[in-house]
Amino acid sequence: MFKGFTLADLLLIVVAIIWGVNVAVVKSALTVFNPLTFNSLRFGISALLSWGMLCW
Repeated sequence: MFKGFTLADLLLIVVAIIWGVNVAVVKSALTVFNPLTFNSLRFGISALLSWGMLCW
């Protein structure tokens, strides 16, 4: 039984696209930054975003 396209389906597609694009972004970023700097930036940005969401 087909219920139609739901919001959950759309969000799953968006997550799959972001996950797929992430590989290319990381690969190109590692040509500019060394791995330690890149991971420091990733974790720093994630910490700030998480803290902002927690306080909101």
